[in-house]
Amino acid sequence: MAVVGDMNIITPFLANPYSRKAFDDVFQLSYRVTISYLACLERRGYKIRQHDADRQKNLSDTAYDILGAFFQSKKDRPFFVIFDYFAALLRFLRDHSQLPMVQITV
Repeated sequence: MAVVGDMNIITPFLANPYSRKAFDDVFQLSYRVTISYLACLERRGYKIRQHDADRQKNLSDTAYDILGAFFQSKKDRPFFVIFDYFAALLRFLRDHSQLPMVQITV
């Protein structure tokens, strides 16, 4: 789950999902979280898909495959899966804390 400090990365994306910089920032944040979680699962004994002997490359390839599904778009809704998740998370955090209001495009 994103922490409040990550809202500086997430809110520009929610306000303008067509901005390349906003997309790149959110994608990199999502990539780092995904790599960390895959490594955690691997330490717990889960088998992460192996393409070659390079462990880091395997984690990276798997993370890109996972994020590809989350960052898919429809004709009229860019990045709808990730956008809906972060929009719901932002609304929850705003309702339960003192986060500033941000205009969310739907």
